[in-house]
Amino acid sequence: MASYDFDASPDFDVLLEEVSEIAAALKNRNTDLEWLWFDIRNNIIDVVTRTIGLGLFTSIAAISLYIVISKKWKDGVSAIILVSVLPDCMSQFGLWLAMLSRLAQMYSAMYANILDTSAMAASIPPCILNYQCGDEYSPKLHEPEYTSHRCFGTAFMAADPLMHAAVVCVSTAVFLLHRKKFGLVTGSLLFTPLLAAFVSAAMHVRSACLPETVVDEDGNIEYVTADWSDWEVFNPKAVNDITARLALLTRVIPLLLVVYHFWSIRDAIRVQIGDSEARRRWTYWLAVTYVLPALVTEGWRSLGSAYNSEEDPYMPVLKYAVFSAGDAILVPLMMVYPGLALLVQKIWHCTPEGHREDAPAQEKLDTSASAPSPSASDDTKNDDTALLAT
Repeated sequence: MASYDFDASPDFDVLLEEVSEIAAALKNRNTDLEWLWFDIRNNIIDVVTRTIGLGLFTSIAAISLYIVISKKWKDGVSAIILVSVLPDCMSQFGLWLAMLSRLAQMYSAMYANILDTSAMAASIPPCILNYQCGDEYSPKLHEPEYTSHRCFGTAFMAADPLMHAAVVCVSTAVFLLHRKKFGLVTGSLLFTPLLAAFVSAAMHVRSACLPETVVDEDGNIEYVTADWSDWEVFNPKAVNDITARLALLTRVIPLLLVVYHFWSIRDAIRVQIGDSEARRRWTYWLAVTYVLPALVTEGWRSLGSAYNSEEDPYMPVLKYAVFSAGDAILVPLMMVYPGLALLVQKIWHCTPEGHREDAPAQEKLDTSASAPSPSASDDTKNDDTALLAT
């Protein structure tokens, strides 16, 4: 602001300088409002696409869980299906809440800027008559009314990987129980890192959410509340190193246990893919189930990096909606695609051959009444590898 000589008569140059400074501040505020408006527009699109994605993946998770439970599947393939589908479907709910929180904060920030702009505009007329307007009519800046503390984001960032890890551990336990390989040592190896990760994550979230006890120089105990004035848009604290390492360990140990199990039945797997036709089906199954979704995801990310600039809020609505829908639906769908492919293959494999070929009822009855083959026990024993050659 300009300096004043209170004994001098009003100087119109000083008044003009004051008005110019307020006008410059108004211009900056208008620029901020323009950016905030486009950000809110884009956030509304994100909320809509995430809502659609939430409904889709909730349905996928419910249907997958219903099929596995209703058919009483307890083999390794069913565990893989649940591990591949449920965690990523449940993550969509947290992302949807994050988008809602972000939209509310952006709207609150824009409303605060509108109040600031109105206060600055109202301070211009008094400056025409009073050269001390810089001191008397300095507008008071407003803070957003809705401020989501980083506690929510920190809790979500910590809960999401632990939710994935918990589903992996439980599914691995079900798989090992079915194969009669689950015992006290195996259970301890599975769940001890998971419990330690939960304790570490709880302490990490507590540091961001709850008051801290501080002892001053005189020995008095004071409770310092977390900084609730931190209203940046969805700015959570990242998971601490200890929790991240424990979460990684909860994924590595189940993987090692499953690999060890398949290594113990390597002879059965070798029989399943012994000839060239079986190897061809095995290669095709790997490509369709795992390589295809990885290629689609990588292609989408390359397309997004080439045509979707996150720094540009002025992107056309249709273009932004397409990329938002891809991020909310296509990318998560490719993440659960392997589990869905295994589910479809499992249903096809468990369907009696007579039903697939519309065989006569009498033929199906004769087939069901016939005595089991001598290799039936071996087929049951190698049920986990049967799908690999289908």
